[in-house]
Amino acid sequence: MPANHAIDTAAPVYVPKAFPAALSSRAADIARLIPDHPYRLWGYDVLLNGEQLEIPVRLYFPSALMAGPEDDSLLLCLGTRHHDGYLRQKCVTQLLERGDEFAVPYIVQLLGEYVVEIAHVIYDALPSISIEPYRRFLTDNPLYLATARRRVISYWSCYYRATYPDLKSYPPYMALLHLSAQI
Repeated sequence: MPANHAIDTAAPVYVPKAFPAALSSRAADIARLIPDHPYRLWGYDVLLNGEQLEIPVRLYFPSALMAGPEDDSLLLCLGTRHHDGYLRQKCVTQLLERGDEFAVPYIVQLLGEYVVEIAHVIYDALPSISIEPYRRFLTDNPLYLATARRRVISYWSCYYRATYPDLKSYPPYMALLHLSAQI
């Protein structure tokens, strides 16, 4: 993953760039629900099935937009980028159950972040999801994978080494290792 970069703070601009072009109509509908952010937002570029997406790093919108289990999968993806970790966990749980391929970058990104409870949810779901879209995504994004691995190790070293003395027992590491096996 190349370095994070500033993205437009207007939802009608950044939301459609965060999803495949085939979903642009739905993305535009979702963007209308999200207020513009008055401060700088950051994003990173990834490839999904050959198409470049610009995924926001962290979003700040009213959590009330996330009404319940019938939420649109695109809104759930954006919810994984929300500043509230509990909301991110709720969103990723629903996304894992749905299996939408466009959600893969949003799910993988959570492994390189600091909330180990979310990584537990992902790791626990691995036996019941199709791994192939994740492997394809990680194969197509080697810089992203390298950065994710470094972040996993860094968060483990700084915050979780006492709880998980062996890196190989750290849930984000185990999940990322499983998803990237044979790459």
